[in-house]
Amino acid sequence: MAITSELVGFVILILGFVTTAWVRVEAIVNRARSEAMTAAAVASARADATAAGLAEHRLHVAETYVSKVGLREQTERIMAAIEGVGGQVSHLNERIDRVIEGQPPSPRRSPKSP
Repeated sequence: MAITSELVGFVILILGFVTTAWVRVEAIVNRARSEAMTAAAVASARADATAAGLAEHRLHVAETYVSKVGLREQTERIMAAIEGVGGQVSHLNERIDRVIEGQPPSPRRSPKSP
């Protein structure tokens, strides 16, 4: 097989076509890579902002709302105080009864005769 100018031209044409295709594919890949990097940077910034917002919300909830354990402790204290008041009220009735029993009967007034 003899190397002719048409054969050399054809090989150069094929190499030019492959090279052009390769360069275009590389350009598309590089553009997609840069777009992906930009999107990743935006997503990372958005995730950081969300994490900061979540931390602020957690702090707000911790400062504002009571936990179940804290609520249980407060309820137990209040119930103990109510039971104490109830006991004092029941003893108050007994004290009043003792005071009344200790007093001499009050003289009854007799109706005046006409």
